[in-house]
Amino acid sequence: VVTILPPELKVIGVLGEGIMSLLFVLAAWPDLRFRRIPNHLLLAAFVLRLLLWAAKMRVVPGGAYGSILQELGGGLLLAALLLMVGKICKNGLGMGDVKFLFTAALFAGFWRTVSILFLGLLPAAAWSLVCLGTGRFSRTNRYPLGPFFLAGYILERLI
Repeated sequence: VVTILPPELKVIGVLGEGIMSLLFVLAAWPDLRFRRIPNHLLLAAFVLRLLLWAAKMRVVPGGAYGSILQELGGGLLLAALLLMVGKICKNGLGMGDVKFLFTAALFAGFWRTVSILFLGLLPAAAWSLVCLGTGRFSRTNRYPLGPFFLAGYILERLI
């Protein structure tokens, strides 16, 4: 059985991907420079996600609830898991990283965001090994993960 999607759903998907791309780019710079991911950026992305969900419900009345609940549930599950990791590892993920990945999961879904996280942590681990090896950082230093999440997003798009 072949399902033909209405063109409006494709537009909503492209808009969601564009917003998510912009979110990754705009979050990387302040995290690198100030070690903070701005809450107003995450709030704006969240509001845009709500608007896209509303548009999706207008295009597919009654049929969009399942995918919306799945995206929201995946984001909440990922946020809960990352909060636990943040509590266990004191200098691990900060709250900005958790909120950022929650917002990304609303756009990308649970499993895609997990792959972005994993692909972003690979260059982060390599960078930290280089910094430890050269003496630039000690084990207690923290560094921003936003640029590495951007790298993970780019790698995920290329794969």
